[in-house]
Amino acid sequence: MAVVTINRPGALNSLTRPMMVALADAFRRFDVVDTVAAVVVAGHGRAFFSGIDLTAAEDVFKGDIKDLAADPVAAMVACRKPIVVAIAGFAVTAGFEIALACDLLVAGRDAKFADLYAAEAVAPHRPQLPASLLADPYAVEVVAPCRPLRCEAARSSPTSAPL
Repeated sequence: MAVVTINRPGALNSLTRPMMVALADAFRRFDVVDTVAAVVVAGHGRAFFSGIDLTAAEDVFKGDIKDLAADPVAAMVACRKPIVVAIAGFAVTAGFEIALACDLLVAGRDAKFADLYAAEAVAPHRPQLPASLLADPYAVEVVAPCRPLRCEAARSSPTSAPL
C-alpha cells in the first residue's frame, strides 16, 4: 500500500502547481508498481485540501488547462489501483474534486465538503466529474447551492455506509 499525505497544514493543504504535478506523477507511478495494491490519500492538519492556493493561482492556471502532467484527478481516474481517501476537515473545490476521484471516501465527523465555484459565478472546468455523480441528488446538493456539506449530512446519502 502507498500513502500520500499532503503536508501544508499552515496553508490548509492548498494546492500549488508543483504539488499538482507531484500528485499526478505519484498516481501514474503507483499505477505501474506491482508492489502497490492500493493508495491512501490524506491531508495533514485540520484540512484535507482547501482548494487551490490563491497566492499561487497565476502559476496554477497558466498554460493549458488540459495539461495532464499537472492534473492529479485525471491521473487518479486512470490509476487502476483502488484509491482510498481519509478526510478530516475541509475538502473544498479542488480538494472536493480530488476526493470524488477516489474509489472510497472515509470521512471523519469533522469533514466538510464544498464546491464554491457557483457562488462566484465561475464556470468550472470539470471534465473529470462523472455524469453519474451529477445525477446524484446529494452531489448536486453540494455543487449547486455552494454550502458546505457536513459529514453527518453526507452519511444520509444512499451511497454512504457507516464503518
